[in-house]
Amino acid sequence: GLSLAAEGVDRILILVSGAHSRVHLAGCQLACAARGSDQSPYPKVVSACLLAQKGGHADLVDCRLGAPGAYARALVAKDGGTARCVGCVFTGVEQSAAWASGKGARFELEACSVADCGGYGAVYASR
Repeated sequence: GLSLAAEGVDRILILVSGAHSRVHLAGCQLACAARGSDQSPYPKVVSACLLAQKGGHADLVDCRLGAPGAYARALVAKDGGTARCVGCVFTGVEQSAAWASGKGARFELEACSVADCGGYGAVYASR
């Protein structure tokens, strides 16, 4: 399967943006590390394995996501972005493993495992 990794602040491994943008990933491994000291729930910079925004949608099946560091998230759905994860493993994320932020943003986690993740909640939603 696909394996992607990145390190540094303000990095997005996979961006799905726009009303008809779609991505389907199966059996992948995604890692995005972004170390820093900003422990607020809304840091000025965010790094993520996957960001779905502005109507973009992502389907992840049997994927493994990790995102160590104060600035990193594994999955972010923002401003109308959506994501669905089935059988995925989220591990080693200092902040939220999955974060939905803004109007219309949502994610679904089905039969997923979330371990060693935290920050302001392993699974987190905000306006």
